[in-house]
Amino acid sequence: RMIKHEIQKIIHNKAYLIALVFLLCYATYSAYVSISLYQDELILRSQYSRDNMGYLTEDVNMYSINLFSQWLGGKMGYSFAPTFFFFLLPIISVLPYGLSFYSERKSGYLRHLVTRSKKRSYLCAKYISGFLSGFSLYFISLGVNILLVAAFIPAYTPDPTESALAGIYPEQFLSSVFFRHPAIHMISYYLIECIFAGLWSTIPLALTFMIKNRYAILFAPFICLLFITNVFDLLLYFRVYIETSPFFFIRGASIRNPNSLVVIVIWFLVIFLFTFTVTLWKGSKDDVF
Repeated sequence: RMIKHEIQKIIHNKAYLIALVFLLCYATYSAYVSISLYQDELILRSQYSRDNMGYLTEDVNMYSINLFSQWLGGKMGYSFAPTFFFFLLPIISVLPYGLSFYSERKSGYLRHLVTRSKKRSYLCAKYISGFLSGFSLYFISLGVNILLVAAFIPAYTPDPTESALAGIYPEQFLSSVFFRHPAIHMISYYLIECIFAGLWSTIPLALTFMIKNRYAILFAPFICLLFITNVFDLLLYFRVYIETSPFFFIRGASIRNPNSLVVIVIWFLVIFLFTFTVTLWKGSKDDVF
């Protein structure tokens, strides 16, 4: 019942709707760029010579531009659309619901609410709702991007000989799946991106027990992430060839180094254990009600 109530608050939250509209517009823009690239490629291919059977007489990387390499989470390299999209993820995912608990705590609403429900139940509901807030933002926007791209760009099975064009290398997590079952690869990274957004959106809830400033609650996690990413880059550069930055390892194609399942699981576990433990342990003991 409490979770349902919190979800209704998310849906009617103006900040959530603004963030969703922004992400949908951005996902549509990215799809337009991908579709335009494919249309240009079709025009270019029409100019190549063909044999008597109508087949192209030269290699033109026929399958390099397909749904699985052109959806927002699967684009390789530092192209603007996906790089900016995922760079903003730690900020946008926390904005709609990040200050919900802070506001209710400061206004005294919690004292009224706790008389009708258990403290632990309330905290669990806030945690689950916070996760769903970030998860749903990216689940919807990325899902729309996939549908738009799929409507215009064929879902060719990628050719392993064109792995460099797709940014998929042998050491990459799920690289073998990409060339045999690309849809599974796409769905897997789609969920990884959404889960990361959901977990990240729970961090402000935990920080509310430690920080009093509302702006620090929202933006300190992003600043810390930038700091950690740069420290890892300095310490591991030319030493460990595994992607350690969430800005890059949640994307389906290799950007700098191959993605690793171990790194992804460690990041997810650290965020979950920190946020969930602090929320329940500190929230149950703290006299905020």
